[in-house]
Amino acid sequence: MTTLNNLTGSVCTRCGKPRVVVESYEEKVETSLVTYTITACSDPECQKKVDLVLKEEKRKRLAIKDEQEKRELLRKATFAARKNA
Repeated sequence: MTTLNNLTGSVCTRCGKPRVVVESYEEKVETSLVTYTITACSDPECQKKVDLVLKEEKRKRLAIKDEQEKRELLRKATFAARKNA
């Protein structure tokens, strides 16, 4: 079995088609050279749906983080008010 250079050997978890390399780059981290490889589903329609799901998950995570930060600030303010009272 031969594979093309742009195929990753992994499959899309949504549709099962092979994933392809979209971008690959290297970055120096301290003394190591790290290679990043960004892959996508070979079916553009499937990838669009995956991107929508990922965008929604990111939005939810940011909202949760924002609420957590607000609760932390409120907790600290309440603690400071009790300490000064």
